[in-house]
Amino acid sequence: MFDRSILRQTCWLLALALLAAALGAPTAVAALSIVRVSAVSPASGSLAGGTTVTITGSNFTAPARVTFGGTAATAVVVVSGTQIVCRTLPHAAGVVTVTVTVTNPFPTSGSLVNGFAYASGVTTPTKPVRIAQEFSAGISANSNLQGIAAGPDGNLWFTESDGNRIGRITPAGIVTEFSIPTAISYPRGIAAGPDGNLWFTEDSGNKIGRITISGVVTESAIPTGGSSLHGIVAGSDGNLWFVESSPNKIGRITPAGVVTEFPVSTASASYPYEIAAGPDGNLWFTELNASNIGRITTNGSVTEFSVGRGQKAIAAGPDDNLWFTEFTGRIGVLFLAPPTITRLSPFSGPANATTSITITGTGFAPGTTVSFGDTPAAVLVNNPTSITAIAPGHAPGTVDVSVTSGGSTATVRGFTYGTPDPLPPPRPPGSSGRMPDPLPPSRGGSTVSGTPDALPPSRPLFP
Repeated sequence: MFDRSILRQTCWLLALALLAAALGAPTAVAALSIVRVSAVSPASGSLAGGTTVTITGSNFTAPARVTFGGTAATAVVVVSGTQIVCRTLPHAAGVVTVTVTVTNPFPTSGSLVNGFAYASGVTTPTKPVRIAQEFSAGISANSNLQGIAAGPDGNLWFTESDGNRIGRITPAGIVTEFSIPTAISYPRGIAAGPDGNLWFTEDSGNKIGRITISGVVTESAIPTGGSSLHGIVAGSDGNLWFVESSPNKIGRITPAGVVTEFPVSTASASYPYEIAAGPDGNLWFTELNASNIGRITTNGSVTEFSVGRGQKAIAAGPDDNLWFTEFTGRIGVLFLAPPTITRLSPFSGPANATTSITITGTGFAPGTTVSFGDTPAAVLVNNPTSITAIAPGHAPGTVDVSVTSGGSTATVRGFTYGTPDPLPPPRPPGSSGRMPDPLPPSRGGSTVSGTPDALPPSRPLFP
């Protein structure tokens, strides 16, 4: 099948070549290359999404956007110029085109037609829990192990704070240690970078370190002294982002080692502690001494959201919300994704009378409201995936059911008041006339509206 994107991008290149030639720089376009997608693995996944997919091709650069049949993927990581890893979102059944779009050095995209199949019989596999095994051989004594991250080489990499080393362990348990040039640097957090290296923070050394998969270490100094560096993570912009706890800042370092610092807006020292890449393309961080979760865009704009107190670790969940731990012994969630409705039970009730129903879905934050038609219902939010609502009295008929959370609304049709019309009896063989209307569709799917930037409140889920 003819790929129109190739034609469009060829026109781009031709136009740029003509412009470069007119400016006397005919070789300026030589480095510009078209993105190509050659393979997708696995080639099928669940309708519910959540399938981790590896895309192989050429000329991939960060940041990249990946779509499956027009639906954007989440957790997109550009591993290298030839490989991207991402996660699918829910989609209707069918075979779809997989498209990768980049903007650096100029807007270009590549597609694999019929590259991925959403199938109802495919489920996201779960692995059984096995007996844990511990490895100590090769790890120096009293190393005080801290962070750990998966590397692009298929191994795990970890920090040895007291040992002043970076460790590598293979899936077979073989450990290799690499010394850090700066003495007593106290390495803490570690993360895989978009450049194929591992990046780590040096709490006492006040530096960001980079180690290649062959063990070569280079370091970049942080402008602000005594920063007390902790968490680090790769951002959607192709840079590394880290927290500077003592000066109350968030730092960014490019793969070339250029450091930029952004102050956190809290007046007093909030002590930012850990950081994670969010499903929205922003970076999210905890503030240990404040009642906030912070968000920083890749342009450096900081916004803080009041939650509990004493937040420590943070991670993006498979539900596209932010989950965090608290020193109080609780787990909290900050809702980012709009609500969805997957089931109403029951989906009908008597006319002009109330009915208790259970609404199943996702993104049900505290303060979520429900309406049947235009009439509000009494609501109990059981947890982020379940609501108990009292359907108010209504005249016979079918109405929309709407769930609103944090400025976004999911709507399904719907709930039927009164006894549904019975199906006509089956026609005898050979009789004329059309077949009876099919059963109504299953009560799934949702449409989302509202303000995308609005954030609903968070709460500890498990006191």
